[in-house]
Amino acid sequence: MRQVPRAAAMSDDLTQQRTKLDAMADKFAMHSGVPQKTPDQLQAMLASASPPVIVDTRNADEQLVSMLPHAITLDEFQQRRAELPLATQVRKLRPCASL
Repeated sequence: MRQVPRAAAMSDDLTQQRTKLDAMADKFAMHSGVPQKTPDQLQAMLASASPPVIVDTRNADEQLVSMLPHAITLDEFQQRRAELPLATQVRKLRPCASL
């Protein structure tokens, strides 16, 4: 019996995990009413005359790993709330996971 190299097995595990996460995200999106945006759509919104304020609500440990460009932390949002542009519509972005 041929053994699968360890790296290939790990790659398969990550692919399976990503597939499960994508399915969960799709199911959430269908039932949440939260509009979906592609990276290109978000980039266009950020380049517009009135870009959205992106608030990263993850905890500090997660933010140390990575953070979206242009995003502010929840603490920063709460401190700067009065100076931020008044939005006509509040939108939530669903948290995303990547492997």
